[in-house]
Amino acid sequence: MLSEYIWKIEKLESASDTVVGKDYVVVVHWAVQGTHNGIFAKIPGKTKFDINANQSNFIPYTELTEETILNWVWMHVNKQTIEGHLDIKINDLLTPKIKMLPLPWAS
Repeated sequence: MLSEYIWKIEKLESASDTVVGKDYVVVVHWAVQGTHNGIFAKIPGKTKFDINANQSNFIPYTELTEETILNWVWMHVNKQTIEGHLDIKINDLLTPKIKMLPLPWAS
């Protein structure tokens, strides 16, 4: 199935290091939406981080971008597996396995 996927950061939880005076992300709430032939499904998730504000590659909170944070998330989750689960959800919507039929005696 050739679905289109859109990953979005929905919310950030942050903490402050009062010693060095920096805010940093500790939890990222994200969602990915898959779309195929006008049918869509969404999977939300969250990823926790153990970040030290004194790290050499530390990025100040005000300089973070959605792209940077998505790359962090993708280092901690299996992006292909999540997108595969979306394909399954979309396929189930396109070809439902359970349907409501009228009662056979109610004709």
